[in-house]
Formats: sequence, C-alpha cells, structure tokens
Amino acid sequence: MKIVFVIDHFDSSNNGTSVTARRLAEQLEGKGHSVKILCADSEDKYGEKISAFRVPFFQNLIEQQGFRLAKVPDVSVYEDAFKGADLIHLYVPSLFCRKGAMVAQDMGIPCISAFHVMPQNVTYTLGLGTNKTANEFLYQLFYRSFYKNFDYIHCPTQMTANQLKQHGYKAELRVISNGVDQKFTAIETRKPPELEDKYILLMVGRLSGEKRQDLLVEAVKQSKYHDKLQIIFAGNGPRKKELQKLCKNLKNPPIFGFYTQDELLRLYNSCDLYIHAADVEVEGLSCMEAIACGAVPVISDSELSATHFFALHPRNIFRAGEAGSLAEQIDYWIEHPEEKASLSLDYVKKGSKMHVDNYAAAMEDLYLDAIYSYFPSADRVRQYARK
Repeated sequence: MKIVFVIDHFDSSNNGTSVTARRLAEQLEGKGHSVKILCADSEDKYGEKISAFRVPFFQNLIEQQGFRLAKVPDVSVYEDAFKGADLIHLYVPSLFCRKGAMVAQDMGIPCISAFHVMPQNVTYTLGLGTNKTANEFLYQLFYRSFYKNFDYIHCPTQMTANQLKQHGYKAELRVISNGVDQKFTAIETRKPPELEDKYILLMVGRLSGEKRQDLLVEAVKQSKYHDKLQIIFAGNGPRKKELQKLCKNLKNPPIFGFYTQDELLRLYNSCDLYIHAADVEVEGLSCMEAIACGAVPVISDSELSATHFFALHPRNIFRAGEAGSLAEQIDYWIEHPEEKASLSLDYVKKGSKMHVDNYAAAMEDLYLDAIYSYFPSADRVRQYARK
C-alpha cells in the first residue's frame, strides 16, 4: 500500500503521538509498504518540508508541551503528497489535518483518523482540566470540525473508545495499541555509582499538569523512607520551574533530565519503581516501555487514564490524586523486595506482548477495511491480500 501520514509534528521525542507515528511508519515500511509523511519542519527522511505555524502568546507553551503546529499549505502541496496514495492517515484535529482531510476526500482517497489527544490534555494546560463544560466543548468541537468526516477512528485503548462513544462519536472505533519499540526489554545494568544507595522512583513524560508529577513529590514527603528516595523526572515541559520549587525541601533533590532512547532503556532497567501518576492518559507509552523492561509500576486509577489496566497486582495501583495512597504503595514495595523481584519477571512477560510489531498487522487490517469500504468493488483493491 501507499500510505500518507498527515501529522503536524513528526520529529519530536517529547511527544507520544510523534513517537508512535514514527514507529508505525518504520514497521509499515519494514512490511514493504510505502509511507510518506506530511508534517511541519521535519528533518527526518520521511518529511515533506512545510513551515511551522507560530501561535501568538501561546507559542512557548505549545513548544514546552513537545508539540509543533504546521502551517496550512497550498492545496497543491497536499495534492502532490497524496498523488497515487491508497490511504491517508490523519493524526490530530488541527487546521493542518482538517485541510488535509478535505483535500483527500475531494481527491477520492480513503482516510482514517486517530484519537491521540484528549480535550483534557489541552484544558489542564490552561488550568481548566476538571471543568466539564470546557472539556465537553472541546469534545464537540473536535467532532464537528474533524472526526464526523471519518468512518474509522483509531483508538489506542478501549478507554479512549468508551469516551468517544459517551460523547456521541459515530464512526467505527477501532482499538489498536500503539505498542512500544522492540529495544525496550530487560537488560543487565546497574545504577549510577552516585545513586547506588538510593531507591530510585522514575517518571518519564512531559512536565505538564495532567501528568501529576506534583503527586510524586508530595508522596515522597509522606513516605516513611523519604531519606532514601530519589526521584528522576525524565522529560521537559511547562511545569518544570514549579516542580523544582515544590522539591526544595526534599532530602534528595530530584534529577531533571531529557534522555535518549538508549539512556531511557538503562533508566527503566535500573529504577526501583516506575511511577505513573497521570490524571489523563490515552495509553501511557512511557509506562508500557517501563513494563517491557521489567520495571514494577505504581499507577493512578484515574478513570481518564487507560494505563492502570496494565497493572498485575493491587499494590501497583494508587487512588487518583491522593499522594498518601501513592506513598503507601511505594512503602509497600520497599518493604517487600522479593515479591517485587518476582513480579518484575511477570511484567517482562507482559511487556513482550506490547511491542509495536505485534500491532502493525492490526493497523494493516484497519487500512484495508477503510479501503474496501470506500471502494467495495473496485479493481484497485483486489491486489491487497487478506490474511
């Protein structure tokens, strides 16, 4: 198949949507498909060069979230990119993707969309994360301006699909995990020498409101073992300075850093616990990576976070928004190291089934379904053999 991804930002390593798009493109190419990427300012081999769009007053905030908006180009740019394509995969309800969907539909090319950004990812940044009116407005805005035009929407988790059903989305909601890179697996590694006597609590992801890094800081303060706890925050984001202020009274100052994939692999394998405290999470790529490496997680049970469904033990879950509950679970695992070591092996087994190559075939089936439903009797699709 000849597939075109339309996505504002493709080359970011601080944005889960970009990371998953890159991995899927690589998997599809490995299966012999042709993948072209239409995106903003990409320096990657896949990229069509399109300018980024700067939003007055909000640009710094957008960049701190690890995102970049693409400027809507001339129709001819879309037409050139879409020429000969069998399917267009559009990632977010931006102006750039909305225009791409219109052009593709005018050209008679089948399209699917994906739901990677929940309204709460936007409203938490604006301080309105729990405002039901604001979130409902965005659900309806996304639907009316973008998602109503598709017969198929890719949802990374069942939780995401359930939310869209509750908000009146009419398309077929195909649940397919994004998966994690095959490199994330258990390896032999050691803690850095300066941290050998510390109990490492790792959080990976954007430093933004909905991720709730603040809960981990408060939980460490409440822990019986606060003197030995060492937080590592791996990621960038708008709340970095605020978090640094919250951490001033901790015995061991948290480590803030932005790490390569190889460095993350070592961190996942050397941390004592992986903490996932987010109130809102479509899937939780970083937690999946940690699990695949055998890291034992402690995950928020927020109803808007799909990540807690990965938990294998009741002590891997804490009550959403409650630092005391998180501290209780951290203390439990410190006091039960043998149980944690055994559970780590179970997570390695679970993680081996999460690799992206396990899901690429399901995405191929979704693409074929979209093509067949668009051209139910067309000769052009007879070449695609179903398994």
